[in-house]
Amino acid sequence: MNASLLDQGKKLFQSQQFDQAIEKFRHAHEIDPSNTEAILGLGFALHATNQPEQARRAFEDGLKLSFNQPELHFGHGLTLMETNDPFRAINEFKRTLELNPNHPLAPKMLQKALQIHTRELMAAGNFNWAEQAIQNQLELDPHCSDALAQLTEFKHKMAEYEDAKRHFRILTESKPDHPAIPDLAKLLGLIKHRERGWLY
Repeated sequence: MNASLLDQGKKLFQSQQFDQAIEKFRHAHEIDPSNTEAILGLGFALHATNQPEQARRAFEDGLKLSFNQPELHFGHGLTLMETNDPFRAINEFKRTLELNPNHPLAPKMLQKALQIHTRELMAAGNFNWAEQAIQNQLELDPHCSDALAQLTEFKHKMAEYEDAKRHFRILTESKPDHPAIPDLAKLLGLIKHRERGWLY
């Protein structure tokens, strides 16, 4: 009976009938509260219907039963992002990658969580931690344009103007259409010349 409910829930989820999938997974969980597959399905179905608090609780219940299940950590990280807790989400995405280094989505979500957390740290004036968060982004992807944009802004805040301009040049060469470039150029006091690029 429970296997049938799980199969039905998965099919409904795959066909994006998330409300019906929630019912199936919830029923399967009620029959067998220790079934992490039911909890996992329930968590992702709740996440898909924009119920982040309920989804977070489902993933947390699952983690109490199976702490080394990478998808439970990943789902928990997603819900923490949606409930404005990027710092804890970072730890969950890192844990996902420890358990499954080839996870297809965790690196991208870890990068996103780090970027949001960096903005929070910069706004709060926690510059040492902000710099570390930027370095963590660049360790994931040395060519990450969003990290380069944040590094440019960070160096300017630290009054390291030559470094700020150097990182700005790298950004404009690697991602000339990055949306932060006009604001960073204004911050750095640069002007755009049609033929010669950004002038100092």
